Amino acid sequence: MYCHRWLALLVLSTTSLPALSADPPLLRALFVGVGTYQNAEAAGLRELRGPANDVIAVKTVVSDRFGLKGANTAVLLNEQATRSALLDAIKKVLVDDAKSGDVALFYFSCHGSRVFDASSDEPSKFDSTILPYDARAQTGQALDIIDDELGAIVSASLAKGVKPIVILDSCNSGTGIRFQAQARYAPPIKRVAAVAAAASAPRSMREIATEHGTLLAAAQDTEEALEMEREGVVHGEFTRALVAVLKSAETDVTYLDVLTRVRVSLAELGVPRRPQGEGDLQQRLLGTG
Repeated sequence: MYCHRWLALLVLSTTSLPALSADPPLLRALFVGVGTYQNAEAAGLRELRGPANDVIAVKTVVSDRFGLKGANTAVLLNEQATRSALLDAIKKVLVDDAKSGDVALFYFSCHGSRVFDASSDEPSKFDSTILPYDARAQTGQALDIIDDELGAIVSASLAKGVKPIVILDSCNSGTGIRFQAQARYAPPIKRVAAVAAAASAPRSMREIATEHGTLLAAAQDTEEALEMEREGVVHGEFTRALVAVLKSAETDVTYLDVLTRVRVSLAELGVPRRPQGEGDLQQRLLGTG
């Protein structure tokens, strides 16, 4: 389970002047990969080999093909991505530093799970979560970041006029894996977990794509995201396909184009997953075009 932008090009023309194009929106991005966990053994969290590779690959292709600048880029890996540091970084990129019209990307590669929905706003009775480095702490707190918390930050970004996109290469939950892939899965918490839930958060994970937000996710709510070694390198299967699509995509590619091509690529590889997309997928990826 896992989870950027748009804005049509503004063209100004007169009878005496050639057509001029406004500058594309400023692109900001946060890339997060967590493969090792502080309390991994006690919490039953398997080490992942792909997240660091995923972050490098996605950051590189977004920079090379879509104009992301180093000054507008943040990266958190493993122990850097504690719960508090990760939430602060997401808010900084999507809200605090972003200005109206900017495109703000949050890319996340690591374990995902579910916790019992204490607010009772989920039909499944579970909130989807992403796991920071200190998740499943020995204190008994879950410390997962739940969908309501992420949704609240996206809502604040939207309210500021920013164009947020979330790409998640992590599991929501699952019951098994196939062939020689490893699932990015953490056991769900079936009790009311001691997470720092945002009680006032107006949106859940499945709602963060409303208005001008966009969500691309590696798997459905009940599926595991998978990572696998191919040609000597471990990547999340979703991220591997996503990067390949972005490397060859035309400059005016839409989110729907990308999602469709990723699904086709995974099907050709025999990967039994169907990535999901929410929001206005007809918009041009990352404000390009």
